[in-house]
Amino acid sequence: MNALATDNPATAEFEKLRGLLVGPEQNELEALQQRIQSLESQLTGIQERAAFFSEALPECLDMSGNPDSRLHRSLMPKVDQVVHTSVRSDPNILAEALYPIMGPIIRKTVHKLFESGKRSQWSPYNVEQLFVIHRISGLVISHESAPGIAYHDADMVSGMLDAVRSFVQEAFDSHEFDGLRLMTVGDVNVRIEWSPHVVLAAVVRGVEPDSLRPALEATLSDIHARYETQLDSFNGDSGPFEAISPMLNGVLAKTAPSRLSHFWRNYRPFVAIATTLIVLTGIVWMIYESSKWNQLLDELAREPGIVVVNQEQGLGHKKLQVLQDPYARNIDAIIERHEYQANSIELSASTFYSDDEIIRLKRATASLSPPAGTDIYLNERTLHVVGEPGDAWFEGAEKLVPFIQGIQVIERATDASQEWTSLP
Repeated sequence: MNALATDNPATAEFEKLRGLLVGPEQNELEALQQRIQSLESQLTGIQERAAFFSEALPECLDMSGNPDSRLHRSLMPKVDQVVHTSVRSDPNILAEALYPIMGPIIRKTVHKLFESGKRSQWSPYNVEQLFVIHRISGLVISHESAPGIAYHDADMVSGMLDAVRSFVQEAFDSHEFDGLRLMTVGDVNVRIEWSPHVVLAAVVRGVEPDSLRPALEATLSDIHARYETQLDSFNGDSGPFEAISPMLNGVLAKTAPSRLSHFWRNYRPFVAIATTLIVLTGIVWMIYESSKWNQLLDELAREPGIVVVNQEQGLGHKKLQVLQDPYARNIDAIIERHEYQANSIELSASTFYSDDEIIRLKRATASLSPPAGTDIYLNERTLHVVGEPGDAWFEGAEKLVPFIQGIQVIERATDASQEWTSLP
């Protein structure tokens, strides 16, 4: 049947016409069907879905750089929770991850704190004692203490050093002790310098001065140069080594703390208390000055005929820039009432005409000079005269009123109203 349809010329023409009419739509439908199948594959297949989101996720993260973005707000608590859980389960993971960053920072900070040449002259320290100990026997050859330092048993220090030396020899199979140069207990350091015959130990409390170690090395070399023969035959008698004491005192003198350091060490609590009191006094004074200045500004703001344009308050410097009506109160009197000297404030006043009712009433009263027994009141732009000023005065006042700033009309009145403004 199909073969017959194909061989039929009419059928062939019909197929050709159908291809021309609906062929493009069929191609588009087939393309859409392929896209739908591709999307279904991406949504249902794990690998296809992963590949799709791996391309889109970096773009999403780039867009989340704004803290106000929705993705940023959604990810933040999750990241915090993951980091918190990781630290609680194994803190070493985060510590190892941060070590390449934190390690150099910590080393750099410590280096700057103890960097040579950067140490403050106020650093509290004191070289308290110096010991010269025979290395073989462990006996003390000479011992000196700094002035004001209580004497400590020199044999006790010698025994401690000998015990440490024995421990190192037994624990580490070492017969030399040159590696140990410093021992620290609390804020006390024991600086040790070694030679073939003697040990020179310095007890330092606080931060060790930079000049100590060179002084110890020079002194130790000097002792060896002078007493090498006596040290070879040392039998426990320290008599031949009496001249070492001045050498040790010389070291104590060279490494003695400065007067400022000595003062700081002895009077540090008092200095701290005095500094605290000075700071508190300064704070109280600043609060008082600020309160007094604000009270002055508040009164000037309430004062009729005065407008504060600009004000500055600094340490030892105050400035006021105001507009002042000629009939306003004297500003200097207001300033002095607030316990300010007239020359303590830089005052700059410019003249202007205030529209305040009390100022306009003062201006009208000064211009009209009402006779005794006559009172003038103001209500908006109208002057009210209560009393018997006389016809001549009233007629003259009517002629002057149009020329008075802020006044339009003058009228007679038998009684004053409570709503009218009057002079105090």
